[in-house]
Amino acid sequence: AVSPAAAQLRDSFEGPQPTWSLKQADCGVRELAHDRDYREARSGQAREHFRLSVGSGTFVYLAQGIGRAPLIEELRPSLFVKADRPSVQLMARIVLPRSIDRGTGQPVTSFLRGDMYTSVGQWQQLAIRDIGRLLGQEVRSLRTHFGVEIDDREAYIDLIALNAYSGPGNIDLWIDDLEIDGYINLDTANGPQVARRPAGQDSGRGTF
Repeated sequence: AVSPAAAQLRDSFEGPQPTWSLKQADCGVRELAHDRDYREARSGQAREHFRLSVGSGTFVYLAQGIGRAPLIEELRPSLFVKADRPSVQLMARIVLPRSIDRGTGQPVTSFLRGDMYTSVGQWQQLAIRDIGRLLGQEVRSLRTHFGVEIDDREAYIDLIALNAYSGPGNIDLWIDDLEIDGYINLDTANGPQVARRPAGQDSGRGTF
């Protein structure tokens, strides 16, 4: 067993099949290409690539499931991104199992927002930092909509996402080297198909 502070997930994107997918958008979006690209990976041999044609809106969510990771202070997702347009943002979807949306009968979900991409044409590591503070801010915001019954106990993250919206037009986007410090999956049947290594051991990349 490893402690929450020592646990880590690494995904090196070395497998032949894409693992991310287009989940949701509030605008017209067409997926012009989606593949594992073996040219100029950030490290290793492969990276995942999207080419999207996007209309007017505010979000285009690309995401990968990570099982059910308890939201603890040590949790810190990061992902390397390269794009030909700015403003792509790293996000994590939180699930609040003790707070039920009366409209859907399902647990309330929301997003914690991390770094935004600025280094157009270059690899940039985006991270979600100080996740406890972000959760507190988001819970306060949710209470203005759902009321004081919002309860963040047992909160967990089930998706790592990118908001790929950067304005109308086409965007080419590459991703590589997902890492999540403080990662423990409580839903091993539905976690990502990547190796999980304790931090401080072999720093080699995970495999599919």
